[in-house]
Amino acid sequence: MRYTIPQLFAEFAAKHGNRPALHLQTRHGLDTQSYEVMASRVDHLARWIVAQGGKPGERIALLASNGPDWVVAGLAIISAGRVLVPLDMQLTPDECLGLIEHSEATALIASRQYAQIDQLRDHPGLSQWPLEDLIADVHLLTGTRGPLPERDPDDMAILLYTSGTSGAPKGVPMSHHNITSNVIAVTKRLHPDTSDVWLSLLPLSHGLELCMGLLAPLSCGASICYPRSRRPEIIMEAMRKSGTTVMITVPAILDFFAKAIRSRAPKGWRGRLMRGGLRLLPPAIRRRVIAKLSGMPIGTIRGIVCGGAFLLPELEMTWRALGLPIIQGYGLTEAGPVVAVNRRYGPTAHSAGKLLEIVEVKIAEKDAHGIGEILVKSPGVMAGYFKNPEATAQTFTEDGWLKTGDLGYMDDRGELHVAGRSKDVIITGNGLNVYPEEIEAKLEEHHLVTKACVVQRPITSGGRRAERDGDQVWAVVVLNEDAVREECPTALSDPAAMHRLLTQVLSDTNARLAPYKRPAGMDIWAELPITRSGKVQRQRVRQHLQHEATKSAAA
Repeated sequence: MRYTIPQLFAEFAAKHGNRPALHLQTRHGLDTQSYEVMASRVDHLARWIVAQGGKPGERIALLASNGPDWVVAGLAIISAGRVLVPLDMQLTPDECLGLIEHSEATALIASRQYAQIDQLRDHPGLSQWPLEDLIADVHLLTGTRGPLPERDPDDMAILLYTSGTSGAPKGVPMSHHNITSNVIAVTKRLHPDTSDVWLSLLPLSHGLELCMGLLAPLSCGASICYPRSRRPEIIMEAMRKSGTTVMITVPAILDFFAKAIRSRAPKGWRGRLMRGGLRLLPPAIRRRVIAKLSGMPIGTIRGIVCGGAFLLPELEMTWRALGLPIIQGYGLTEAGPVVAVNRRYGPTAHSAGKLLEIVEVKIAEKDAHGIGEILVKSPGVMAGYFKNPEATAQTFTEDGWLKTGDLGYMDDRGELHVAGRSKDVIITGNGLNVYPEEIEAKLEEHHLVTKACVVQRPITSGGRRAERDGDQVWAVVVLNEDAVREECPTALSDPAAMHRLLTQVLSDTNARLAPYKRPAGMDIWAELPITRSGKVQRQRVRQHLQHEATKSAAA
């Protein structure tokens, strides 16, 4: 059966009625909302949205932090027959307005938690509704009577953005069927249980969290806990209070927990003796013992799904030793988003697992080791980028396969292995996508910069790669020497003056970017390597920086 999101939502809300659905961590404990209460709030807000005018298919943007209010507002927008446009809270006001304009959104539901909300007010043609006011008075809102607008499974439901306000932002329009087919296939693979409590850590504007962290657990009657902040001690307290059993996370968070556990473990012979003894215990008992000894709330955890960034093999093995195998998967926003994921129990190490039952994968242009570009076909795959036919044409083969830009291979067991990324996208240690072209455009708008190249520069420690500590966004620029001389006549001959000038360039640029997009530093080159057609050879820049970083670490 082909579902719309409201149809799927109505089905699981009716089935699980009084069961807990959403937990919000507060300073005093957990504020819990049942499926019945959540469904009632969604219905009231959806009817109010319809009563404000407009027509089905119009876009409404949502700017808020993760939590029950986001869930109610997001599902209400979709239930009202509108298209949800989720915006990341880390975006700058200019970036938000750029995406609002590109999406042609007619309204914005925004939280007062957005620090720069005043800069979004009075935008022409955009209705603005404070999220907190809507939720506080949701049962008092006067809305339309009768049935809510019906939508076809092939109609757009959510418009996700995979880039910011570069010259050509990429909007990924996901239909109801794109999303629901992926959610149903994921639940068949992971088998969420009604007793599960899922911890929400990734932003709900992220396709992975929206599908696997929200709709998948709710469709099976599980509950979701939302920490009140991203501070590690707050997250751990939320896990204790809620009895978290499942986490969807990124390598940076896993590394933090692993380091915290190791720091609290006995040292010397006592530590070696304890580790030897723990290996003899069954995984479930082992993690409870470790939780007791370390004070880390992992005793109730039954599954950790990791995605969004590269997971170091040694970090994966650390968690296996703790009795918690990591459930790795692979996907991308354009594919719904999940393509492959391991089984919940007994996942294969260093593998993204088997393909979802609805997915086909073909490996194109294989090398001698069988590695090539991963191509995907699935009901979850988008029809094409929003208002961007050129990017759509470049992203699909003539016979309709989605070109992921990622490299991988299929093993003899039918499991997918991802070998690397061929696209230039930078993925931070927290799993957020950074698009170099957007930052380069901002840098090149500066009057002191002629040309810029932004890459991912590995941090090295003792000559070793250290992806677990995060990868830096790094800029390489060619300066406009005439403008530099005019700005500071001594800068080209005085290193201290040049340093001050570069610090100012970086500061000016970073002020216009979300925090996770900001370059950590900048190098000056006399020229950048370019092709005959004038394109920067980004790989040569990366190779040079890697060589310099390795040489510096070994010195």
